[in-house]
Amino acid sequence: MNEIFHDWIKERPSFKPLREWNPSLIQSIIDKHPTLTNKIHGFMHRIVTGDMGYGKTTLAYKLMAKLDYVVNGYTTIDEEEYSYKFALDNMIYRPNDLFNRMERSLDLDQPDYIWTIDDASIHFGRQIYRKDRDTYDTLEDNLPTIREYVTCLIITTPKLNNLAKPFRDFFDKKIKITLEEGGMKNHTRRGKHYFKEYYPDDVHYVIQHPYDDRYSCLVPEPFYTWMHDKKKDALRDYHKWKRDKQIKKNDEDDKEEGDEPD
Repeated sequence: MNEIFHDWIKERPSFKPLREWNPSLIQSIIDKHPTLTNKIHGFMHRIVTGDMGYGKTTLAYKLMAKLDYVVNGYTTIDEEEYSYKFALDNMIYRPNDLFNRMERSLDLDQPDYIWTIDDASIHFGRQIYRKDRDTYDTLEDNLPTIREYVTCLIITTPKLNNLAKPFRDFFDKKIKITLEEGGMKNHTRRGKHYFKEYYPDDVHYVIQHPYDDRYSCLVPEPFYTWMHDKKKDALRDYHKWKRDKQIKKNDEDDKEEGDEPD
């Protein structure tokens, strides 16, 4: 029994645990995974967008935990800890982490259930075309076959246009996070799903929104801290990578200046 979790729940009697929350995507993911259904092996994705602090990461984290909770047939509140550990393991930040997960899926000869690429505009943003061409090319090569690696991919970013072109080319189904009455003080969020259904001319389309989920942006402790610490570690790595790239560029510039003929 996780005492921190139980104390957190006791202090918030109106908070709904995973077993009482039923997001719309869960059954759709189960229906598409080859080990969970007799249906054809499928794939689905969502790009979760919204302003900073609206709860994009929270929604993705809780969706993954809920999927694990359902797939494993959990029924008790204590078992939520196992599901949040699963969700934490499937939060992806760095490009190398994504590529390593792809290789692991191939070795296991079956796709994972779900991944979230969190803060994708930082680690997989438009800037990688100029600053990390190897990563860009690897994404471009692998995203067309993403269903071989994972059944559901969640991507969080403030705006779709912040993402590198390979993501913008292949993924267009969105969940837009908005506030409910009361604004930021109200922890309830609304996640509205948007699909672009194209007509045969591939130019005109109609926007559909078949799902409309409400959820709490609160994550119980210590599970929130787990997630937040992983996010911060990835941000530190990103800033170190940027510094190293800048140092390398400065060294190359100095060398070029030194080699300039008289």
